[in-house]
Amino acid sequence: MKDYYNALQRGQFKDERYRAHISTSWLQVTAKDCDVQKIEDAGWKFRFSIAADDIPKAWNILSDEIMRDRLPHAAKVATPAIAEKMKDQLYEQAGKSITLYTSSDIKPQHYMNLLLRIEERFRSEGIRGVAKARGDNIVPNSLYISYRNDRLAHGGYNDARNNDSMATRFTYHGGRQDPYCNFAVPQSEAPVRNSKLTVSATIKRELGQENVINCAFRHDGSIDITVPSTFSRSNMALLGVEDAGSLIRRPGPEPGLAIVNVPADRQPDQLKIAPDMITPATGRGFISRILGK
Repeated sequence: MKDYYNALQRGQFKDERYRAHISTSWLQVTAKDCDVQKIEDAGWKFRFSIAADDIPKAWNILSDEIMRDRLPHAAKVATPAIAEKMKDQLYEQAGKSITLYTSSDIKPQHYMNLLLRIEERFRSEGIRGVAKARGDNIVPNSLYISYRNDRLAHGGYNDARNNDSMATRFTYHGGRQDPYCNFAVPQSEAPVRNSKLTVSATIKRELGQENVINCAFRHDGSIDITVPSTFSRSNMALLGVEDAGSLIRRPGPEPGLAIVNVPADRQPDQLKIAPDMITPATGRGFISRILGK
């Protein structure tokens, strides 16, 4: 398999079907016969959240797949400098390691088949996933994939980094039909592999680092999230928890704090951790001020 990542960095990328676009933040390849307007019209894009050290290998695998595919594609990957920053789970671009764009003239089923092939190869090559990008829609059972649509109802683009309320929404147009709403990686191919650190980072990024005081992973698989007493438990819906307003809430360890418990059977995939990583929730089990800088 070719080393596409290093070739792009060195300005040595050559391919009959694809051209390169290089910036200080991203390395991108686009098929020469790809209609950019149709990519803009579609708006949907898939993201692969990859451990920083595995990004070059993951990109080489993805590039190999899209360049062998009969249809034209466009994708980008973080440069080494941005990949290094992504190690900080609170960085605004964290989780956006690789992006695969979609085109309005390619059927969603084709993308779903392509994504499953990429997921399978990532797993077989030991690629490590990290917390998904904030606000993206998570693909059930995937270790890496999430997606979103940045197009507004009138067709304009909204940069989620400049609008915090938008950043938590995977599509900015409520009337838009989601062609990928039923897409999932088969369960038999998706062992739970999230770590406590990954789940904690996800919780803090989705709820806001100022709102998450502590996380504790209990022996029954539930998660105790310590928040300011003014923080509504309904906000747990940002984590993908259904009927969040009914979660059990109890007084925190000190005045002004409260603890919201998220039971194991109500946790979305992004909050589930491997069974051997669960420990009793004692004082030592708390991750205090997780990832605080």
